[in-house]
Amino acid sequence: MLSHTDEPQIPFGVTRIEFRNEQTVFGSIAPGGKFAANSPVMNGYRIAQQNCFRCHNMGREGGQMAGRTWQILAMWASTEPDYFKRYVKNPQSFDRKNRMPAFPQYDAATIEALRQYFASFAPPSRPGGVR
Repeated sequence: MLSHTDEPQIPFGVTRIEFRNEQTVFGSIAPGGKFAANSPVMNGYRIAQQNCFRCHNMGREGGQMAGRTWQILAMWASTEPDYFKRYVKNPQSFDRKNRMPAFPQYDAATIEALRQYFASFAPPSRPGGVR
């Protein structure tokens, strides 16, 4: 069981409301490939839908507040896993003015699920370990 619990979705900086197709919106952050329903990647996907997508974007979908795209998070998760994990738990330890909420309640399995999910968006490694 993961330590993530769903939270109320509180909009930030709303200037208009659009009614969009859920498959289109969440499809932009759906992991590619086949993963079991309770795999870490799919667990991370559900957490990302609830928390990360509010502030981070994938193209035109998602929030704009963070200024760090899905691709940046994917790069951190795949090439700097320890940094990614520490950042999710306590972003203010890297920048006191960071507006991202800390998630100290996330246990190792929850953080690892998020890391594996985001890493699934990183480009595949080339021979020699170069991306």
